[in-house]
Amino acid sequence: GLPTPDRELVIKQYHAASETKGDAAAGKLLFKANCAKCHKHSGEGENIGPDLTGMNVHPKHELLTQILDPIRSVESNFRIYQVET
Repeated sequence: GLPTPDRELVIKQYHAASETKGDAAAGKLLFKANCAKCHKHSGEGENIGPDLTGMNVHPKHELLTQILDPIRSVESNFRIYQVET
């Protein structure tokens, strides 16, 4: 089936993962495969979305929320508008 649209439920399901120690090499591979199409980190990736360099200063549970519910808080300079004429 389709994933649940309830983002808060999904975040709660993965919260325990944010408490574990990460693997930087595996994370880099995940970034390249999934995030680098739109985001840049340490000079790698594209400049479509925000540059993620320096995100490691945020707590892991906050990053989890930003990853699983990316439109919860979008800066105005990254919003997309469609004008119909």
